[in-house]
Amino acid sequence: TVQPPDQTGNYQEIQRFQPIDAPGKGDVFNFEIQMMLIWHGEGITHAQLKELVVTQKSKIFWRLHRRVTEIARGFPPHEALELEQQLRDQFAQPQTLDESVLVRWEAKFRVLPEERVREKLRPYWESRIELDSKHDLDLRQAEHVDKLTRRWSEVPEQLHGERCTV
Repeated sequence: TVQPPDQTGNYQEIQRFQPIDAPGKGDVFNFEIQMMLIWHGEGITHAQLKELVVTQKSKIFWRLHRRVTEIARGFPPHEALELEQQLRDQFAQPQTLDESVLVRWEAKFRVLPEERVREKLRPYWESRIELDSKHDLDLRQAEHVDKLTRRWSEVPEQLHGERCTV
């Protein structure tokens, strides 16, 4: 059921931002960091939550922007996944605006390496995909050979068993 906007309850607002370009270690390549804020209001009206989001979003965005940029500078440009995990760990717990308001926010991140870095990584990943595929094929062939070997090893036992019964 949809609650009227003036009824107190528990509400949520999701806010997406334009990607942030944050320099990686060495300041030569950037990470593209996609950020989303999820706001939770408890015991307030939906209108009150929306109003708080409007008044606080810029302050929270710039605080996160500054911190995300500081953290990104510690990671080589090809370690986007490691940076993403660090950001998730850093901001895992919902944050409160202040002690008197029942509003919390949490940040979610997605980190991508710059396009030039992705192009440099492409041959490595193509090679790895090829090696992984070959390894999987080799394993399946080994399993198939193992099954055939077991079947053939049963044939003499079956033949020996038939002679004994005659």
